[in-house]
This record gives sequence, C-alpha cells and structure tokens, in this order.
Amino acid sequence: MPENCHLSESYVLALATVYNGPAPGANTNIFAPVTPGARAAKLRLTIALTTSSKVDIRVTDGTNAFSITLNGDAAIPANTMYMEEFGARKFSSQDGSTPLTYSVRVKTDSVIQVLFFDEIGGPT
Repeated sequence: MPENCHLSESYVLALATVYNGPAPGANTNIFAPVTPGARAAKLRLTIALTTSSKVDIRVTDGTNAFSITLNGDAAIPANTMYMEEFGARKFSSQDGSTPLTYSVRVKTDSVIQVLFFDEIGGPT
C-alpha cells in the first residue's frame, strides 16, 4: 500500500510500466503476471502501440486461464492512447484460497510506446 495512504482512502499502485519497449511477441505476456492486493477494486490499462493490434487481458488461477479481448475485439489504432478499467480481485472466490494473476498481451508484435498497468484500490 502506498506510504501516505490511509485505510479510508482509495489509492493507485503501479503494477507494470513499459516505455518505448518491444512487445515480446504476439500472444505473449508483455510483463510477468501480477496479483493485485487485497483491497484492489479494479485494474487500469493505459497503452499505445506503433502498430494497430488487438489487446487482451490474460487472467488465470493457475489451473484455468482466459484471454479476454478488450475494445470490443477491435484493434487499437497505431499511435493512439487507449485506456480501459475493469473489475479485479486478488482471489478467484470469496474464501480467499486461490489467487488470480493478470497480464496483458497484444495480437500483433509491435513496439510499445507506453504501457501503464495500475491497481486501483477502494476505501475500506
């Protein structure tokens, strides 16, 4: 949790950042999968690419994995900033026994102009 954050406040925590970096290949995780914190309410992806590409979020509990396409399964135009927020949780169920991990993939190999992947936590 950020140093100046009180439990009654929401917060934003950077989970991954890429600036002017190569995509690791089509349909490959851009960064190591991350697990949000216990107070996470949603994740926010901000991304711009040099090549038009579809983008998806990969979610897994270690057994089952899903790649969920963003932007209505339409490619994000090249050189265009795109931002999406979506609900996220640390665990796959209410009992808190199985953590979820999240990552981002692109369908077309490209240069990542900018990528910010942030955790947004809600107040308690």
